[in-house]
Amino acid sequence: MELKRRSFLRNASIIASTAFIGKPLSAIAGVSKTVNSLANGNTVTVFHSGNLNGQINTNLQQLGGLQEINHLVKRQETAGLMLDAGSFLGDTDGKVMVSMMNRTGYHAVNIGDSELKNGEEALADLLPYMSFPLVNCNYSFSNALLSSKVKSHVIIQSGNLKVGITGLGKQIPGVHFKNPYLALNKTAALLKVKEGCDLVICLSNLDEEDKTYNNTFLAEKSEYVDMIIGKNGQKVRAGAFIGRNSKKEEVVISQVGYDGLIIGKTSFSWDALSKTRNDFQHKFLVAGLPINNNAKQAQRILYEMRSAQWA
Repeated sequence: MELKRRSFLRNASIIASTAFIGKPLSAIAGVSKTVNSLANGNTVTVFHSGNLNGQINTNLQQLGGLQEINHLVKRQETAGLMLDAGSFLGDTDGKVMVSMMNRTGYHAVNIGDSELKNGEEALADLLPYMSFPLVNCNYSFSNALLSSKVKSHVIIQSGNLKVGITGLGKQIPGVHFKNPYLALNKTAALLKVKEGCDLVICLSNLDEEDKTYNNTFLAEKSEYVDMIIGKNGQKVRAGAFIGRNSKKEEVVISQVGYDGLIIGKTSFSWDALSKTRNDFQHKFLVAGLPINNNAKQAQRILYEMRSAQWA
């Protein structure tokens, strides 16, 4: 498949703004999952969270938490994919958290370290309660149920477009770990080349502070990946970032706030006739605030988080 690429980007980073990316892509018929409610022609909208840490209710400022994420997404003018980068479990009862995630309508969720802190069996016990798939391409599980149920990827049809989603995690004691860079490239090639996905998304639970495996290096070493969705750790990104992969093609990196405080909303659009990707929009949203000026408030909070962590 020939991929001719043309960039409209002028800056390396994007903070609550709009940019344009031109990437002609081909689609091949046949998908593993269809979501009719997402049909929106030639635009894919993605809502994404990460590091929820079992936070269902708001904090002391009445912000964040999964309940408010649910309300925020349902008030949006457009429907979209709902994805999570992992570390969604915390001190809250796991069944209660999973139930709320079901109600919020997650389409794919990555496995983070908090999901495995009590061992593989504890996570396997929650699988029957999940209406969303768990994805991961760089772990091998000894638990038979996890091994059979966790998917290396899922493919979702959104309108006229085909979206491939995979996930990966960091090294966890007791879990067989494969190099995330190699595992991602193998899965992304399957999704983009063999399956003909228009958009390939990686849900990453890597730590930005890790000197060996982090999302910045992941983007630089990647192939066929269009977007990496991560989590903010001690090093906070105040906006989405456009990096370059091993072929010097653009990769979007978006990392959201912890405890459900801030989620991302990202949209990609294609020209209907040429299948050229011609529009990209990204913003962060604060769960618990009204829709008006929400993105500006999210930007302010992210800058405050960044200043506090980097001081």
